[in-house]
Amino acid sequence: MKKLLLIVTIGFLTISCGVKKSKTTQYEFENGWYFVTTSKKGTKPVKDRFGAEVVYEEAERIVKSSEHSKIGITKQNWGGKEYTIIELIYEGEAKLKWADATERMSKTEERAVFIYNDEFISMLSSFLRKENGYASISHENFNEEMLAPIVAELKVQKNDDGQY
Repeated sequence: MKKLLLIVTIGFLTISCGVKKSKTTQYEFENGWYFVTTSKKGTKPVKDRFGAEVVYEEAERIVKSSEHSKIGITKQNWGGKEYTIIELIYEGEAKLKWADATERMSKTEERAVFIYNDEFISMLSSFLRKENGYASISHENFNEEMLAPIVAELKVQKNDDGQY
């Protein structure tokens, strides 16, 4: 009995002390905008953070969140209802990619989702080409307390990419 207890104790100490856990989580998707598509080879499912919906994403990202030139939390009034949103502004090449994506959506009625930590938090469509580089991450469930840590993390990721 003592021998068994000793073996179990040594095993437990070996496992708990000898294994280092990564402090950073590896995600399948980089945070950013992706086109929604149908389930086919090369696409991956992504779950809605606020519901049960699952959509499939094109493998190629439209634009990374870290490519923004400005990010912040703001309030917008749409249709008489006030929404708290994350405002992203893109410049340069990212601005052109975003304009091309919104034009594609306007012609094909496709949608795009913003993926954050392997879940989508916002879905949008466009009825015209948006050349101003403005993209809003919005959802009816957003509030400022929820968005503050997301914006803080996205700013850190931009720093990690060496862009600030």
